[in-house]
Amino acid sequence: MDVKLPSATGDIEHFEDNEKFLNIASSLATFMKVVFDSKIDDDEIDICTILAKKYNIPIVLQPKMPLDNADYFEIYNKFFAQFKDVRLIPQMHKFLNLQ
Repeated sequence: MDVKLPSATGDIEHFEDNEKFLNIASSLATFMKVVFDSKIDDDEIDICTILAKKYNIPIVLQPKMPLDNADYFEIYNKFFAQFKDVRLIPQMHKFLNLQ
């Protein structure tokens, strides 16, 4: 599941829709992908980790590229402090220039 954070998109939050999706998909192998940048806030981290815990799914963090000045390991550690099944990977399609 792709979570669209308001801090990264400038859009309204869709966490209620994310939970509806997870409720339907909970019987399938699912993970939560979170694209973030330096504007991510603690409330967004809290909501993502609460959903991941509730549905027992891993979180895959992807820094928004091109890279900004975010401390990605600090953000990763905030997620990891609340939920242990977290990974940090680049946006491979952008890394490989495959828009």
